[in-house]
Amino acid sequence: MSTLTIAYWTIGCVSVILSLIVPQFEEMSLYGKLRDPKQIGLTVPKSWFTHFYVIAVSWSFLLLIASIYDKNLIMEGIHFAISEDSLIGIHLCTRTHLTEDRQTDLVALALFAVHACRRLYESVFLSVYSTAARMHISGYIIGTTFYVAAPWTIIMDSGFLLEKSMTSFIYVIGIPLFVIGSWKQHEAHAILAKLRERNNEYRIPNGGWFSYVSSPHYLSEILLYAGLVFVVPFRSFRSGFMLLFIVLNLYTSALRTHRWYHLKFEAYPKSRYAILPYIV
Repeated sequence: MSTLTIAYWTIGCVSVILSLIVPQFEEMSLYGKLRDPKQIGLTVPKSWFTHFYVIAVSWSFLLLIASIYDKNLIMEGIHFAISEDSLIGIHLCTRTHLTEDRQTDLVALALFAVHACRRLYESVFLSVYSTAARMHISGYIIGTTFYVAAPWTIIMDSGFLLEKSMTSFIYVIGIPLFVIGSWKQHEAHAILAKLRERNNEYRIPNGGWFSYVSSPHYLSEILLYAGLVFVVPFRSFRSGFMLLFIVLNLYTSALRTHRWYHLKFEAYPKSRYAILPYIV
């Protein structure tokens, strides 16, 4: 299971890189306003993004509840699934003896569950999806599997024995990053939704971090996941590869969105960057 998790994130990173150099892969990665309606391929409505968050909420709460109320059951299940990895197996088996303030997995899972709930709320009650907005079926599959793999990666990478001073340090850094990222992403989504609530047409977004970058919702998502991964904290390549996939995926999406804005609007602010203020 450990190898499978790393393989999943590695394949994800490779697919993002291929989308930059292979037209067929790029076409499959485009959705919403970036996707040409004339492009062929099996597609689904972009509004199906909601499915991602239903899965994320259900799965993350299942893991969280199991971790809280029946640690032995879930730990034995995970140990059985990855019994070939003796080092990880030892950590998972001994984790149930750790004190609550050292079980960073519960905090990380709780943060992920909060993120999933917020995104589900936004998708159902805030986001305005055009009936013409589509995404390739491969993107839909990646989205659904992502929200299964992410909390599972947290479970597999957590449970290490930490000194109290180290635990406090990672909370001081990780949780504020998560909170700021979540707050600014919600703000960006609210701005985008308000622009389209009247005539469902695209307009230039302003306010918040849109004053600096074209995709503040992507920048803030990177921040919140960086905070979440920092809370784990990752001691293997699994969480590192997960964060790398998130950064690569959102970075390339931001570059495409930035280019689309400049092509769509002649008056688009030239002082804005794609995703990182004053850098790119």
